[in-house]
Amino acid sequence: MPAPRKAGVDWAAARLAFAQGRSLTWIGKRWGVSRQAVAQRRDADGWTRDDAAVAALAGTRTARRLVEPRDPSDFRIIASGKRGAEAMQRALDMLFTGGTRDLVARRLGMTFENFRDWLADDPDFDRLARAAEGEAAARRLARLEAAGERGDVQADKFLVERHPVSRRDFAPHTIATAPDGMVPGLVVNLHLGAEAAALLASRPDGSEGVVIVNPLSAPGPAATLILNDEKDTTDE
Repeated sequence: MPAPRKAGVDWAAARLAFAQGRSLTWIGKRWGVSRQAVAQRRDADGWTRDDAAVAALAGTRTARRLVEPRDPSDFRIIASGKRGAEAMQRALDMLFTGGTRDLVARRLGMTFENFRDWLADDPDFDRLARAAEGEAAARRLARLEAAGERGDVQADKFLVERHPVSRRDFAPHTIATAPDGMVPGLVVNLHLGAEAAALLASRPDGSEGVVIVNPLSAPGPAATLILNDEKDTTDE
């Protein structure tokens, strides 16, 4: 028998409640359905309490707010439908496959700023998002390394130019790098005179996130400034 699909029941959130250890009776009362209906859904969708991925989502602040809302802001989030359990899973799936946070936000029907605020508001969800991004980056790196093993010189060149250990020596002029290996959010090449460069470097209120990479005596631009926002290093 197919599981019942009562309108208004957030079964994705109900599954998180089950992963949190809530009883079928509690879940039924929370979403206004019978215990039997919840049991049928559990069996139809294969809910278990030892699913690591679901358990990780269930441990987020967003999940706790969806399962047991306590204040008006929780109910507003539920009413909006944008910060739901399904949205969390879609976001993680897309990040895992290499999507950017901007693309994820568009896919979820929200602005980049809204998605960034959501992650800031839920450190556990943010941790899962970063882990998904790390997995995507690791797979890309593995493919590049495999290509290099097959004799693809371009793959090796790409890695050498961008790896923190080697990019200072081998990066082309168009790829600026900071001495501490930080990833730049924005790179600006400026032709500055000695006075202007010294003044900029000495400003106490403007020095954070600004690195002068090329000394004034080096060829090329008088100074290369790397502007890095450590709070958000994603594409906007």
